[in-house]
Amino acid sequence: MPKLRTLLALALLSTTAAACVDVGDLLGNKSKKSARDDDDDDDDRKKKKKKSTKADDDKEDDKEEGDKDAKKEEEQKEGIFADTGFRPEKDGYAFRNTGGRFPLTPPVVNEAVMLKLFGRKSCVKNKDKEDKRCKLTPAAEEWAFMINRAMNGGQCEGMAVSALTFFKGHDKPDTFMAGAGSTHKLQRDQVTPLIGYYWAYQAVNPVMTHVATSRYDSTPVSVEDKLVEMWKKKELATLGFWGPPGQGGHAVTPYAIEDKGNGIHHILIYDNNYPDTERYIIIDRNANTWKYDVAAINPDVPKMPWGGNAESHSIVVIPLELRLKKAECPFCKKTKKKKTVVPRSTSIVIEDDQGRKLGVDGGKDVNEIPEAEVVDLTAFLDGVNPEFSKMYVVPDESDYDIVISGNDKSKGDDNGVTVFGDGAAFTIDGVTTKSNEQDMLSIGRAEDGIRFKPAGSRKPAIKVALDNDDENGGMAVRVANLKSDSDGEVDFRVDRKQLKVKLGAGSKSSDSYDLKIRHVQVGEDDNEVEEKGIKFNRPGESHDIDAKPAPKGTKPTLKIGRGSFTPKLRLPKKRLAPLPPKPTDAPKPNLPAKPGPKPTVGAPPAPRPVLKK
Repeated sequence: MPKLRTLLALALLSTTAAACVDVGDLLGNKSKKSARDDDDDDDDRKKKKKKSTKADDDKEDDKEEGDKDAKKEEEQKEGIFADTGFRPEKDGYAFRNTGGRFPLTPPVVNEAVMLKLFGRKSCVKNKDKEDKRCKLTPAAEEWAFMINRAMNGGQCEGMAVSALTFFKGHDKPDTFMAGAGSTHKLQRDQVTPLIGYYWAYQAVNPVMTHVATSRYDSTPVSVEDKLVEMWKKKELATLGFWGPPGQGGHAVTPYAIEDKGNGIHHILIYDNNYPDTERYIIIDRNANTWKYDVAAINPDVPKMPWGGNAESHSIVVIPLELRLKKAECPFCKKTKKKKTVVPRSTSIVIEDDQGRKLGVDGGKDVNEIPEAEVVDLTAFLDGVNPEFSKMYVVPDESDYDIVISGNDKSKGDDNGVTVFGDGAAFTIDGVTTKSNEQDMLSIGRAEDGIRFKPAGSRKPAIKVALDNDDENGGMAVRVANLKSDSDGEVDFRVDRKQLKVKLGAGSKSSDSYDLKIRHVQVGEDDNEVEEKGIKFNRPGESHDIDAKPAPKGTKPTLKIGRGSFTPKLRLPKKRLAPLPPKPTDAPKPNLPAKPGPKPTVGAPPAPRPVLKK
């Protein structure tokens, strides 16, 4: 038994010692080992070191291979990586973008174009359903007149879009010239109406709202990314971009993107100012900027570089499919209640009945009117000052005062403003020519007339075009050569139902004026009467003029009733609602303060007839 106890004690001590070594290793203690154990450990370390060296070598080889692959991948990225297949020398026009001299030359946007744009709503209602001819309503006639004058500054928008519609197959070159086969073989006069049609789309919805709202989020990098995304889906688009103030905007056709390395990409474009020439917009993805020598006659000698960054919002993608949707009529009756204000060679500030402003105030762009939109038109030609560069769309829920500043560089007859509404158009021609003077145009919700207060003694021509409620015609009334002193207010009203015109002149020296009334009728020639030098018998007199058309076969005459005119007192405006909060980031010019909903994209295009020469 004592012997057994001794053996058990020795075994217990041996087990405890072994356990202590294991615990010591786990804690990182250095315990003494036998020489054999040390030799075994050395062999293990040598094997591990050998394996480690091989692994490191393999890792180094993998790293070198990875660097080579990355370099190879980077080299592969350089060059064209997105391409629609469009090429200017085949799919662009062979002729250059040009302007016009309307009204000295025939209109580009004629009755056929208006009919294609807006359907029968732009035409006087014809009882004969078999008669497909279109006689424009007075308001439609005024809108077409405005668009044709705007196209004098360049037709780039229509050329950029129509080149894509031919490329995509929406329009066929052979329809315009037998055997043409390609866009490049077409002549200018063969496709001029089609170019005008697509140019006009930028002045209507859904394109107009898309441009106004998309510019809020548009940056050079997002524009490039949007193009790549669309092209993957086989969708096409044009690019619109805007230069320094007073230069207007330009429209081009992008067709490929090239990586030049170091974050510099080139968007290859068909610029209709330079047929058969490869041009490109430079995108710096690192700095998020764009640059284009828009007016470089020699591509190697930059003449007028345009550009912008992420804060300028001066470049935008405009999907082609928006031009394939039905155009919303900005002047037709029973349409959405909005007013479209179009200044011509002037700058304006629009103020609603709550004192909120929209336009160019003190040289700065302002927009305090909720749901208002500012649309910058694209009509650029080098050396040509665009008459029309902006359009303003305001809700038809207010009376508006429009302050008009003249332009020292243009002729007085070129300066003006037109307001389009519900079956109505109000035009002022020949406003103050000096930029330090301001005229005031006031228009109300009723859209039956205007008030005008000029700063100078020269009174501009005032024109009111009104469509009848039953769409069977309308009336256009023009007052010109009104002689009175400066600051003399003029009130000009038209009663559509009673067919009466009321003209009141508040100046003490009001003397005379010229009046022209034209009735647009169904199936008949226009009934027109004109009288010059109509006299005011006394200061502050008003005239009530019977504007009914003369019976057929009789000579039209004017019947004038005389009364008194007292200008309405202008009360200071009170802000009944708080202004929208000002953005905390950098100013965003030409953008609406509160953009409306974006138009839906993706609906199938409605079938449309083809314009022929």
